Amino acid sequence: MSVRMKGSKYYIAFRWKQHRMDTASSATSMAEAKRIEKAVKTAFKINRFDHLDPMSLEVVMRIFQNKGWKLPAELGALDPQEELTLLLGIRHYLEADEKNRTERKVYAIDRLVEFFGEAIQLEKISVSQIKRYRKHRLSEGVSNGTVNIEISALSGIFREQLEKGALDSNPCLMVTPLPPTQRDTYISWTDFQEMRKVAGWLKPIVEILYYTGMRPSEVFNLNWTEVNFSRRMIILPPSRTKEGKNEKQKVLRLKSIPMRREVYDLLWSMRHQDGNVVKLGGRVFEHKGRVITRSTKRKCWARISRLTELQGVELRDLRHTFKSNAALSGMDRTIRNAIVGHATRLPVEDLYIHIPDHKLLEAVDSMTFEHGRSHGDFANKENNDAKMTPKWVEKEKCEAVV
Repeated sequence: MSVRMKGSKYYIAFRWKQHRMDTASSATSMAEAKRIEKAVKTAFKINRFDHLDPMSLEVVMRIFQNKGWKLPAELGALDPQEELTLLLGIRHYLEADEKNRTERKVYAIDRLVEFFGEAIQLEKISVSQIKRYRKHRLSEGVSNGTVNIEISALSGIFREQLEKGALDSNPCLMVTPLPPTQRDTYISWTDFQEMRKVAGWLKPIVEILYYTGMRPSEVFNLNWTEVNFSRRMIILPPSRTKEGKNEKQKVLRLKSIPMRREVYDLLWSMRHQDGNVVKLGGRVFEHKGRVITRSTKRKCWARISRLTELQGVELRDLRHTFKSNAALSGMDRTIRNAIVGHATRLPVEDLYIHIPDHKLLEAVDSMTFEHGRSHGDFANKENNDAKMTPKWVEKEKCEAVV
């Protein structure tokens, strides 16, 4: 069919007996890639491979491996190649791109393996099985958004094999995504102060989430190189934001998050907390010198929500609260959207508006935060509009969480 260049590699693509081949070669030029293509196509046509040169033979071997086919006798009396199982598909998916190895994606993959089993052949996973998986996860109380992320990870595994020519279809594309779960939650100023009292090592993260509207993943993975004290801005590259990871997003740009004085002072003190040592790079947040794991976050946050009697509240509700406070403070909608960002529903007119730093800073500096009582779909509250102030007996601290 053709020779195409993807990145720095030349790919050989053609069809043979209804099978689509699309495999990387070691060619260093277009002419060499076309020579390999002609040799490989001829070899498949006559069903003989013992005459091929090393570079053409390498392409043939890759095709047989990707397809999971048994090697012809002239290529060696070898056992059948490793079957294209879910486990092998996962390995290829994780190796393909660093974005596929985020903690959230890995967690989603673990759930897929628990349900389907690592030994299942990818081509055996059908639309009906994926729908059963979705029903199973929903029955466990998982949110629509989480299920969509998990099926998206499975779709990515299939897509990687489609690009290799090992599969011809992606059943995940036949499964309609679940509608996003709309959370109508608000954390009052009083309850936020109570959170701070019991947050322990999570306190600075809670404060930044509340005062910036950043996503939890953006804060937990914050690097000192992304904190610009001279501009009073946190500058995130597209690769660090949900907007940047959306393949359908047409305009990718840096995300500038203005720092209120509370955030600026907090990060400044953290940067200089080791005496005269000024931190210029590396993660801003760690726990006991290690990367903060998903389980550690959840344990500490569960402790905070229990002690403040806000059980059912989620970390992302701090971001939602920022949006509400911004709107109730009279912040311009375009500026508000620019600060918080949105992966899919940002208005078209907002994509082409440049907002200078001083406008962003003025907007957050003028915000107010006392706009009524906490409310939302909290698990242990009969009346969502009831005031949710803590009534704990003991002052437990999150330092006990490992």
